[in-house]
Amino acid sequence: MGRKKVELELIADDTKRKATFKKRKHGLMKKVQEISILCGIDACAIIYGPNDLEPNIWPSVEGVQEVLIKFMEHPESEKWKNMHNQETFLREKIVKTQKHLKKLKKENNIKEMALHMFQCCNTGKVFDNVTIVDTKDLLCLIDQYMKDIERNIKLIQLMENADQHGDRYLVQSNEDLAMQNQQWDLKLINDAGTGVVANEFPSLGDASAQNGFVLNPYIP
Repeated sequence: MGRKKVELELIADDTKRKATFKKRKHGLMKKVQEISILCGIDACAIIYGPNDLEPNIWPSVEGVQEVLIKFMEHPESEKWKNMHNQETFLREKIVKTQKHLKKLKKENNIKEMALHMFQCCNTGKVFDNVTIVDTKDLLCLIDQYMKDIERNIKLIQLMENADQHGDRYLVQSNEDLAMQNQQWDLKLINDAGTGVVANEFPSLGDASAQNGFVLNPYIP
Protein backbone atom coordinates (compact mmCIF):
# COMPACT_ATOMS: atom_id res chain seq x y z
CA MET A 1 0.00 0.00 0.00
CA GLY A 2 1.40 3.41 -0.97
CA ARG A 3 2.24 6.07 1.57
CA LYS A 4 -0.41 8.74 2.10
CA LYS A 5 0.37 12.06 0.42
CA VAL A 6 1.38 14.72 2.95
CA GLU A 7 -0.39 18.08 2.84
CA LEU A 8 2.19 20.85 2.51
CA GLU A 9 1.08 23.21 5.24
CA LEU A 10 2.36 24.28 8.63
CA ILE A 11 1.89 21.63 11.30
CA ALA A 12 -0.25 23.25 13.99
CA ASP A 13 0.72 20.94 16.85
CA ASP A 14 4.01 22.18 18.35
CA THR A 15 5.21 18.78 19.58
CA LYS A 16 4.42 17.08 16.30
CA ARG A 17 6.07 19.91 14.35
CA LYS A 18 9.31 19.59 16.33
CA ALA A 19 9.36 15.81 15.90
CA THR A 20 8.78 16.17 12.16
CA PHE A 21 11.55 18.76 11.88
CA LYS A 22 14.03 16.52 13.67
CA LYS A 23 13.14 13.51 11.53
CA ARG A 24 13.16 15.33 8.19
CA LYS A 25 16.30 17.28 9.02
CA HIS A 26 18.15 14.03 9.56
CA GLY A 27 16.71 12.61 6.34
CA LEU A 28 17.69 15.70 4.34
CA MET A 29 21.26 15.63 5.64
CA LYS A 30 21.50 11.95 4.75
CA LYS A 31 20.19 12.57 1.22
CA VAL A 32 22.71 15.36 0.62
CA GLN A 33 25.51 13.07 1.77
CA GLU A 34 24.26 10.25 -0.46
CA ILE A 35 24.01 12.35 -3.62
CA SER A 36 27.45 13.83 -2.96
CA ILE A 37 29.07 10.39 -2.62
CA LEU A 38 27.11 8.54 -5.31
CA CYS A 39 27.39 11.24 -7.97
CA GLY A 40 30.75 12.73 -6.98
CA ILE A 41 29.41 16.28 -6.72
CA ASP A 42 29.99 19.23 -4.41
CA ALA A 43 27.01 19.73 -2.11
CA CYS A 44 26.25 21.23 1.26
CA ALA A 45 23.30 21.80 3.56
CA ILE A 46 22.55 24.59 6.03
CA ILE A 47 19.45 24.22 8.18
CA TYR A 48 18.32 26.62 10.88
CA GLY A 49 15.94 25.18 13.45
CA PRO A 50 13.25 27.41 15.00
CA ASN A 51 15.03 27.51 18.36
CA ASP A 52 18.62 26.84 17.29
CA LEU A 53 21.27 29.48 17.83
CA GLU A 54 23.67 27.67 15.52
CA PRO A 55 22.71 26.11 12.17
CA ASN A 56 22.91 22.44 11.36
CA ILE A 57 25.40 22.00 8.52
CA TRP A 58 26.83 19.31 6.30
CA PRO A 59 29.59 18.29 5.70
CA SER A 60 31.49 20.85 7.81
CA VAL A 61 32.04 24.59 8.12
CA GLU A 62 35.01 24.40 5.76
CA GLY A 63 33.10 22.20 3.32
CA VAL A 64 30.15 24.59 3.26
CA GLN A 65 32.46 27.57 2.69
CA GLU A 66 34.15 25.84 -0.26
CA VAL A 67 30.82 25.08 -1.94
CA LEU A 68 29.50 28.61 -1.37
CA ILE A 69 32.68 30.22 -2.70
CA LYS A 70 32.51 28.04 -5.79
CA PHE A 71 28.86 29.00 -6.24
CA MET A 72 29.51 32.73 -5.87
CA GLU A 73 32.26 32.61 -8.51
CA HIS A 74 29.73 31.70 -11.20
CA PRO A 75 28.18 34.46 -13.37
CA GLU A 76 24.86 35.84 -12.14
CA SER A 77 22.93 34.26 -15.01
CA GLU A 78 24.35 30.83 -14.18
CA LYS A 79 23.80 31.16 -10.45
CA TRP A 80 20.08 31.81 -10.67
CA LYS A 81 19.37 29.63 -13.71
CA ASN A 82 18.38 26.50 -11.78
CA MET A 83 17.51 28.11 -8.46
CA HIS A 84 13.99 27.55 -7.16
CA ASN A 85 11.83 28.96 -4.42
CA GLN A 86 8.31 27.97 -3.49
CA GLU A 87 6.75 30.26 -6.10
CA THR A 88 8.89 29.22 -9.07
CA PHE A 89 8.58 25.56 -8.14
CA LEU A 90 4.80 25.77 -8.06
CA ARG A 91 4.69 27.75 -11.31
CA GLU A 92 6.73 25.11 -13.13
CA LYS A 93 4.58 22.36 -11.66
CA ILE A 94 1.39 24.15 -12.79
CA VAL A 95 2.73 24.58 -16.34
CA LYS A 96 3.74 20.92 -16.48
CA THR A 97 0.34 19.83 -15.18
CA GLN A 98 -1.46 22.04 -17.70
CA LYS A 99 0.52 20.51 -20.58
CA HIS A 100 -0.29 17.02 -19.33
CA LEU A 101 -3.97 17.95 -19.01
CA LYS A 102 -4.00 19.32 -22.56
CA LYS A 103 -2.47 16.08 -23.84
CA LEU A 104 -5.04 13.97 -21.98
CA LYS A 105 -7.91 16.08 -23.33
CA LYS A 106 -6.62 15.63 -26.87
CA GLU A 107 -6.30 11.86 -26.42
CA ASN A 108 -9.77 11.71 -24.89
CA ASN A 109 -11.21 13.70 -27.80
CA ILE A 110 -9.67 11.29 -30.31
CA LYS A 111 -11.16 8.31 -28.46
CA GLU A 112 -14.58 10.00 -28.34
CA MET A 113 -14.47 10.71 -32.07
CA ALA A 114 -13.53 7.09 -32.75
CA LEU A 115 -16.46 5.96 -30.59
CA HIS A 116 -18.86 8.27 -32.47
CA MET A 117 -17.56 7.02 -35.79
CA PHE A 118 -18.12 3.34 -35.00
CA GLN A 119 -21.52 4.07 -33.48
CA CYS A 120 -22.52 5.92 -36.64
CA CYS A 121 -21.32 3.00 -38.76
CA ASN A 122 -23.38 0.52 -36.75
CA THR A 123 -26.53 2.55 -36.10
CA GLY A 124 -26.54 4.94 -39.06
CA LYS A 125 -27.35 7.80 -36.67
CA VAL A 126 -25.41 10.96 -35.89
CA PHE A 127 -25.62 12.42 -32.39
CA ASP A 128 -27.45 15.74 -32.06
CA ASN A 129 -25.06 17.21 -29.51
CA VAL A 130 -22.01 17.04 -31.78
CA THR A 131 -20.47 20.50 -32.29
CA ILE A 132 -18.95 21.91 -35.47
CA VAL A 133 -15.47 21.31 -34.08
CA ASP A 134 -16.40 17.72 -33.23
CA THR A 135 -17.76 17.25 -36.74
CA LYS A 136 -14.50 18.47 -38.26
CA ASP A 137 -12.53 16.16 -35.99
CA LEU A 138 -14.82 13.28 -36.89
CA LEU A 139 -14.39 13.91 -40.62
CA CYS A 140 -10.64 14.06 -40.18
CA LEU A 141 -10.71 10.79 -38.25
CA ILE A 142 -12.89 9.08 -40.87
CA ASP A 143 -10.54 10.27 -43.58
CA GLN A 144 -7.59 8.82 -41.68
CA TYR A 145 -9.33 5.47 -41.23
CA MET A 146 -10.12 5.36 -44.94
CA LYS A 147 -6.43 5.89 -45.61
CA ASP A 148 -5.65 3.04 -43.20
CA ILE A 149 -8.04 0.77 -45.09
CA GLU A 150 -6.36 1.67 -48.37
CA ARG A 151 -2.97 0.92 -46.85
CA ASN A 152 -4.15 -2.47 -45.63
CA ILE A 153 -5.53 -3.30 -49.08
CA LYS A 154 -2.23 -2.32 -50.68
CA LEU A 155 -0.32 -4.39 -48.14
CA ILE A 156 -2.45 -7.45 -48.90
CA GLN A 157 -1.86 -6.93 -52.61
CA LEU A 158 1.87 -6.63 -52.00
CA MET A 159 1.89 -9.84 -49.99
CA GLU A 160 0.06 -11.62 -52.80
CA ASN A 161 2.55 -10.29 -55.34
CA ALA A 162 5.41 -11.40 -53.08
CA ASP A 163 4.31 -15.00 -53.47
CA GLN A 164 4.88 -14.63 -57.19
CA HIS A 165 8.03 -12.48 -57.27
CA GLY A 166 9.90 -13.56 -54.14
CA ASP A 167 10.94 -11.94 -50.86
CA ARG A 168 13.05 -9.20 -52.45
CA TYR A 169 9.98 -7.77 -54.09
CA LEU A 170 8.12 -7.81 -50.77
CA VAL A 171 10.93 -5.99 -48.96
CA GLN A 172 11.15 -3.31 -51.63
CA SER A 173 7.37 -2.91 -51.74
CA ASN A 174 7.15 -2.55 -47.97
CA GLU A 175 9.77 0.18 -48.10
CA ASP A 176 7.74 2.00 -50.75
CA LEU A 177 4.60 1.64 -48.65
CA ALA A 178 6.38 2.99 -45.56
CA MET A 179 7.48 6.03 -47.57
CA GLN A 180 3.89 6.63 -48.70
CA ASN A 181 2.68 6.40 -45.09
CA GLN A 182 5.30 8.90 -43.97
CA GLN A 183 4.28 11.35 -46.69
CA TRP A 184 0.64 11.04 -45.63
CA ASP A 185 1.48 11.60 -41.95
CA LEU A 186 3.47 14.73 -42.79
CA LYS A 187 0.59 16.03 -44.89
CA LEU A 188 -1.90 15.49 -42.08
CA ILE A 189 0.37 17.14 -39.51
CA ASN A 190 0.80 20.21 -41.70
CA ASP A 191 -2.91 20.38 -42.47
CA ALA A 192 -4.57 23.48 -41.10
CA GLY A 193 -7.62 21.56 -39.99
CA THR A 194 -8.29 20.41 -36.47
CA GLY A 195 -4.68 19.82 -35.50
CA VAL A 196 -5.21 16.13 -34.82
CA VAL A 197 -1.96 14.31 -35.57
CA ALA A 198 -2.13 11.22 -37.73
CA ASN A 199 0.08 8.96 -35.65
CA GLU A 200 -2.03 9.66 -32.56
CA PHE A 201 -5.06 7.95 -34.07
CA PRO A 202 -5.73 4.43 -32.83
CA SER A 203 -5.29 1.82 -35.51
CA LEU A 204 -8.36 0.56 -37.30
CA GLY A 205 -8.22 -2.87 -35.70
CA ASP A 206 -7.45 -1.58 -32.21
CA ALA A 207 -10.23 1.02 -32.19
CA SER A 208 -12.93 -1.38 -33.36
CA ALA A 209 -11.85 -4.05 -30.87
CA GLN A 210 -11.61 -1.63 -27.94
CA ASN A 211 -15.02 -0.07 -28.54
CA GLY A 212 -16.80 -3.33 -29.34
CA PHE A 213 -18.01 -2.15 -32.73
CA VAL A 214 -17.65 -3.73 -36.14
CA LEU A 215 -17.52 -1.69 -39.34
CA ASN A 216 -20.70 -1.92 -41.38
CA PRO A 217 -19.85 -4.24 -44.32
CA TYR A 218 -22.45 -2.50 -46.50
CA ILE A 219 -20.69 0.86 -46.35
CA PRO A 220 -18.56 1.22 -49.52
